[in-house]
Amino acid sequence: METTLKTPFSNVQLELLKLFSHNIPEDDLLEIKRYLIQYRKTKNYVVGGQDLGRKKWTQKDEQRILDTHQRTPYKAQNEFLSNSKKQSE
Repeated sequence: METTLKTPFSNVQLELLKLFSHNIPEDDLLEIKRYLIQYRKTKNYVVGGQDLGRKKWTQKDEQRILDTHQRTPYKAQNEFLSNSKKQSE
């Protein structure tokens, strides 16, 4: 009898749950994690390369994106920087 889960698992998660429905040694688990990470890394690299080709980006464009600071500063960091400026004036 097959049980239907109400949790929205992806097709990959469901297959992995079926495949590994029993405990395995920790060493094997680490090796599987490495394989999965390597797979995602390779897949992302290929897809990323296709995006670069479609958008006709150059190496220079890629480097510009890598060098761009896109993080949002924390409120505390902004307050610290503004206080530092006031103190130095």
